[in-house]
Order: sequence, then structure tokens, then C-alpha cells
Amino acid sequence: MDKKLLSKLEKKTGLTMSDVLQVVNSIEKSKIKDEEALRNIVSKLSAFSKGPVNEEMEESIVHTILNNKVPKELSKFLNKMNIGS
Repeated sequence: MDKKLLSKLEKKTGLTMSDVLQVVNSIEKSKIKDEEALRNIVSKLSAFSKGPVNEEMEESIVHTILNNKVPKELSKFLNKMNIGS
């Protein structure tokens, strides 16, 4: 992953790659398609970040993932979520 992108992500969210990987490693792939489990994951990541994920952001993240609309390039997804810019 691009170091500049990681730096922006860490600066904007307060999440380190260690934080993200800790949550990611606890996730089973099947849970990604379960809306309740996905909201729980977003909540866990929000708890690590500088500020909580608001309702609108959570809806956008959940909708994007459940509808398989996550761009292949992480930077595009983060920009959509207003994190990468």
C-alpha cells in the first residue's frame, strides 16, 4: 500500500495500520455480507479513530460494502469517504 496514503489515513482518522489489522484479522469474510456484523466492524474501527463515525458515514460505508461498490483502488474508496484527501 502507498505510504503517502497510509500517512493520510493515519493523520485524518487516528487509526494506525496496527489498529486496522487487529480488527481485520478478527473478521471472517462471511461477516462482511451480514449488515449487523458489518455495522459492528464499523463501530469497532470508529472506536479507534479520532472521532466517531457519524450515522451518514456509517450508512455510506455499509451501503458501499454490501452492494459490492468498493473500488479496487483503496485511494478511491477513501476519497469517497472523505478520508484520503
